[in-house]
Amino acid sequence: MSHTNEAATYLRSINPIISHRPNLQVTMSKPNFELPEPSGKYCVLSYPAPGVLLVRLNRPKDLNCINQDGHAELDKIWSWLDAEPTLNVGIITGTGRAFCAGADLKGKPMAQCSSESAQPQSTC
Repeated sequence: MSHTNEAATYLRSINPIISHRPNLQVTMSKPNFELPEPSGKYCVLSYPAPGVLLVRLNRPKDLNCINQDGHAELDKIWSWLDAEPTLNVGIITGTGRAFCAGADLKGKPMAQCSSESAQPQSTC
């Protein structure tokens, strides 16, 4: 789904007047942020309405399960959302047929993921 279609779908869902106009195309330009937008490869960021951040997990072949790098990427995104004054709301969704299947258990051993863990688990 394109950025324009995501914005139109979102606006139709929250506005009954727009919902009766299915051919309406809404173009939302990328906001001017005060802080640099985080980059990554596991999430796609879009802005369906002013002040709204839409985070889409983008590992559909793996049912959007989150690996160690994906956790770090999400942490950067949520920290940025907290600090960025032009954004008020964050929405998370997934690409494909699943929102998120959970943690990617094929990752590195937990001892390599965090030195703070008191009891290491098998994987992260």
